[in-house]
Amino acid sequence: MSDVLMNKTISIQSAPGETFYLIDPDKAFAKLKNNKSLFKSTDTTSTTKPAYYHLQESITATYFQTGWQNRYVTLQGGFRWDHTRVGIGNFNGVTEKSSTDWIYQTRNSGYDYYLPSVIGILNLTPAMKVRAAFTESAGRPDYGQYGAATSTTFDGATVNISQGNPNLKPRNAYNYDLDYEWYPTTDTLLSVGLFYKDIHNEIYDRTSYGVTSMNGTLYPTVVSEPLNASGAGLRGVEFQFLKEKMAFLPGPLKNLGISFNATFLQGFYELEMDDGSQRRINGLQNQPGHMYNASLFYSTPKFEARVAYNRVGKSLYSASGTASWQDIWMQERDQIDLQVGYRFLKWATVTGQVQNLTASGYQTRMGRHFNLIQNSHPVGRSVWIGLRFQPDF
Repeated sequence: MSDVLMNKTISIQSAPGETFYLIDPDKAFAKLKNNKSLFKSTDTTSTTKPAYYHLQESITATYFQTGWQNRYVTLQGGFRWDHTRVGIGNFNGVTEKSSTDWIYQTRNSGYDYYLPSVIGILNLTPAMKVRAAFTESAGRPDYGQYGAATSTTFDGATVNISQGNPNLKPRNAYNYDLDYEWYPTTDTLLSVGLFYKDIHNEIYDRTSYGVTSMNGTLYPTVVSEPLNASGAGLRGVEFQFLKEKMAFLPGPLKNLGISFNATFLQGFYELEMDDGSQRRINGLQNQPGHMYNASLFYSTPKFEARVAYNRVGKSLYSASGTASWQDIWMQERDQIDLQVGYRFLKWATVTGQVQNLTASGYQTRMGRHFNLIQNSHPVGRSVWIGLRFQPDF
C-alpha cells in the first residue's frame, strides 16, 4: 500500500505504541481508476438488508392527581395511565437451497400501564420533615434497541455484530423512598434518604463470543444485543449537607458556602447466559456503586465563584453471556469544574467556566482482577467565557 499512503502517520492516546497510517484519497482514486482489475465488487445485501428497520410508536396518556394537607401532614396521590402501541418492520432472511430471500415482515406490540403515586410529608417540627413515597414507573426501550437492525463489521480478524431486539419489553419498577430533612437554620440543610427499586424487565446489553463464517473462513465473533432481565433491583442511601452562608466567619469569609452529597448504591440483575442458565450481576448497567459531589462557593451581589468536585464509582459497561471475566467495567473517575461570574452592570454579567480541569478521561477494564484495559478514552478540558444580559423591562 505504499503507493497510496500519505507521507505522515499519527498516534492516539487510547492505543499507545500503535502507529496509524493515512491514505491519500487522490492516490487511492487514481489507483482504482487505472487498475480496475485489482478490485472486485462485493454483494452487501446480507449486511444492508438486516440493518434496515422501520418503527412507529404511538403513545396516549392521561393522569389524575389530588392532595390534602393540614399543619402537620401533606398527602398527594394520583396515577398515570399509559397506552403505547409499537409497529416494527424489518427484512428477514429465509435461506433455502443455498439461496436467501429477504422478506419484509411487520410486528405489532403494545402495553398498558397504570402507574400510581402516593407521597406523604410529616412535619415533626417547623425545622424537621419526614417524606415517604411509593411510585410505579416505566421506561421504554430506545428506538435502536427496539428495531431489529443488525450492523456487521469485519476488521480482517474479528467479526462484530450489533443488533436490536424487537421483542424487548419496557422496564417497570416499584419505587420506595424514605427521607429525613433537618433545617437547623434558614440557609442550612441536612438530610438522609433511603430508597429501594423493585425492577422488572430491566434492559441490559449482553455480549456473546463465538465464530462466524466469512467467505468460507471461520473468524472470532462478538455479538451485542439488548435483552430483558428476569429480575433486577436497586437499593441505596443518600446523604446531603448544604450551608449557603458561613455567617460565623469574619469579614468577607462569611460569604463562603459549601455543599456535599454522597450516594451509595447496590444493584443487581439476572443475566441469561449462552447456555440458557442465569447469572446474577452485582450492579446495574451504567449504575455506579457510589457518587460524591462537593462544592465550595463564594457569593456576593456582584461576584460569584464555585469549585466543584465529582467522583463516580465503578459501573458495569457491558456484561458477557459467555464468561464472567469478560464483563467490561467502567472505572472510577474524578472531575473538577470551576466557574466565576462578575456582574459589572445591573443587567450584564460576564461568566467564565472550566470543565474537567484535570482532563480526566474514561477507562474500561475486564478480566478476573480488572487488570485488562479494554478501552481508554481521553477527555480534554473545555473553557467557556460568555456575556449574559438580563434587561429589566
